Amino acid sequence: MPKVTRLPRGWLGDTQQYTAASPEAQLHPPSPDRCALTGSIVKSNAIAGATTWSQQDDETLINARAQGLNWNQISPKYFPSKTSNNCRKRHEWLIERQNTEQWDGVRVEVLAEAYMEVRSEMWRILGAKVNEKWQLVEQKCMEKGLKNLTQAYREAQRKEGNRLVFGDDSGIGISDVED
Repeated sequence: MPKVTRLPRGWLGDTQQYTAASPEAQLHPPSPDRCALTGSIVKSNAIAGATTWSQQDDETLINARAQGLNWNQISPKYFPSKTSNNCRKRHEWLIERQNTEQWDGVRVEVLAEAYMEVRSEMWRILGAKVNEKWQLVEQKCMEKGLKNLTQAYREAQRKEGNRLVFGDDSGIGISDVED
């Protein structure tokens, strides 16, 4: 007797049967990563974490994080079909979207007006520190962006720190000193 796999309702209407004796079954036998009807490869949402997020899921995620839970606690407790990384990325996206939505047109206009009022004064201070025209300093800062400037600053601090360590090094390590 051929093996029969019953598929749940919703797969092409009523419950369908897929027999192991059919030519399709011999080419692509049913397995957890193959569709029993077509034999095509299917990624499990539980594994891939590719399920959709509902508004309620988003609220649950925000509330769980606000309670101080970490991603490894949130994922299995509230979203067993999603990875902790899926939860973290979704939360980051939600927070970024929330912050973006808070800056409406009127708020941006107020910022722009205030910026233009103090622009030359603000950039002149920085220009004087680096001995460049303030307009060039403003242009370069805007061009590079905060992320790149922060990265360049950290790199400079690291190099400066290494220079001090290597410059003051006598060549004798603590383990080289004899008691």
